[in-house]
Amino acid sequence: MAFVGLGIFLIALLTWRVTRSVLHPGVSFPAVWAFTLILIEVAQPFGYFPVHLPALVLFLTGSLFFSVGAWLGGRVARCEQPFPLTNPLPISLNLVVAFSWLLHALILPLWWQEVYAITEGAEDMFAFAYQLRIKSVYDAVTVGSLVGNYLVVGLILTPVLAIGVLRKQISFKTVALVCLPWVVTNLLTNGRAALVQLTLVLLYLRLLHNPGLPVLAIVKLLLLLTLLFGAGAVLVGKGGIASSSDLGDIPELIMLNLFDYALQGPILFSAYFENPHLINPTWDPFRVICSALQSPSWCEVGQLHQDFLYFGVGDRVGNVYSIFFSLFPSYGLAGTLGLLSAYGAWSAFHHRRATQGRSLFHILAAAHLFSAAVLSIFLDGFLAQLNFFVKVAFVCWLLPRVFVPTSRGTPAGQQAQ
Repeated sequence: MAFVGLGIFLIALLTWRVTRSVLHPGVSFPAVWAFTLILIEVAQPFGYFPVHLPALVLFLTGSLFFSVGAWLGGRVARCEQPFPLTNPLPISLNLVVAFSWLLHALILPLWWQEVYAITEGAEDMFAFAYQLRIKSVYDAVTVGSLVGNYLVVGLILTPVLAIGVLRKQISFKTVALVCLPWVVTNLLTNGRAALVQLTLVLLYLRLLHNPGLPVLAIVKLLLLLTLLFGAGAVLVGKGGIASSSDLGDIPELIMLNLFDYALQGPILFSAYFENPHLINPTWDPFRVICSALQSPSWCEVGQLHQDFLYFGVGDRVGNVYSIFFSLFPSYGLAGTLGLLSAYGAWSAFHHRRATQGRSLFHILAAAHLFSAAVLSIFLDGFLAQLNFFVKVAFVCWLLPRVFVPTSRGTPAGQQAQ
């Protein structure tokens, strides 16, 4: 495993030599896979199962195809004149903040009413969060579309406001306060996954606007990532955390849960790859399109949550199977490599346009695709989130038309949204 991990790391290094950007998807995707496989090798004495050779070869080949696709996608997007990333967004962010507070005032009571109905009988915050998560996963009971879209709007507007902070259009405290309700409600309603993705989006934006970011600032963002992950683990009792009677044990349990979650994807896919009969795969990258065709009975959407398998000794079970589980079962080797190449090209196209600074949509799309590349050891966050990208595009189109600055004062050639 370590040798294959080093081989994948070499792909990341070669791509970095060409692109000179750690944010380039052709660098981030293989780097994450290399780091994870090396960690699995190091963790063998602690009871984790190995990743077998056939899956390792697929991971190596897939990383190569993703990086080649990313290189080609970046070449296609190298046609526009760069626009300074320091220029202000052509949006009144103060109006966006005021609108956000109005949304909180209108939707938060409805959110509480809906989640209280779902978790009726919960005696404390732990039971509240646990019931909410369990019923959404196993009983498909969740909040309504209005509240659901309120949560999605928070995941879109938070990065927009963060860009305003980075470009000195608005204060950090103002943004932190207005985004806090979205952070809390998303954590309680959807668990830690959405907020982990949001943290990676913010990391991308920070590095995009300040490539010379101090190591301390990166460490702070990574600590925030760990804090959000740990908060989600505590609330839903992952790894026995909620049942721990000693508060001193919680940090250790959180770190163990973090390692279990981070390492299980490649291990579990390897188990499936060796014995396909172990589980019935229902993930599909075209899930969003299939959902749209479900009403006329043209397509049947598979179950989102997979069955559990062991990824280590003891009680180490999980149902996270990595991006390859979304591609290989339905589309085989050729389809997997083709889709990975397309994912790489798609990500690099937006990344290149983001560095040119000409479009808010390209910046946000590149940030979310960066998070998808990092989180590919867990799931497919590319085509599987197509509906979210459509909503991002709509919001980016709407913002400069609704929240018009009172005094534009922007130079000709301002960012196209």
